[in-house]
Amino acid sequence: MKKIILLSMMAIASVTSASALDISYKGFGELYSGYAGAKNLDEESYSGVCYGLSTTHGVTLIDGLFVGAGLNICAVTCDDLSALLAVYAEGRYNFIPDRKVNPYVGMRLGGGYNGFTEGGSFYFSPAVGVAINFTDKFGIDAGLGYDLFTGRAERYYAGDVYEHVATNTNMITFRVGVHF
Repeated sequence: MKKIILLSMMAIASVTSASALDISYKGFGELYSGYAGAKNLDEESYSGVCYGLSTTHGVTLIDGLFVGAGLNICAVTCDDLSALLAVYAEGRYNFIPDRKVNPYVGMRLGGGYNGFTEGGSFYFSPAVGVAINFTDKFGIDAGLGYDLFTGRAERYYAGDVYEHVATNTNMITFRVGVHF
């Protein structure tokens, strides 16, 4: 009898907590620009400007909490023009989602291509900013972010692979976009 009562209480608690979820679609589109710096194991440093575009699509789980996946494409002018590409998972939390102006924090983690001849890259990008809501479903976002692309490139000498070189591309960006 105690087990039946316990199971009944757990079922009621799970139904009431599941009703607190407000799952709905949400999307983001952002343009950004900023400072980019790259450094390899030989301590050679390069710096330049980055220009990018990202889009993220997912769901809001509870009021203010968003989870989704996205794509980031970026051009960097460090020494030569190089392209960076990332596929990522994103989490974002709006602190005051029912207000017209509300601050947010976000984190992107994923992988991609960092512009060198290598097998892949780790992508890490935290951000802070503010969202301005025009309606319940549409508004603009502005924020500051940090993007890190890490990877490993092969250095060639006379056609033979000589060594593997670690490469990092760091970017401080200003992001502007829309949410819908």
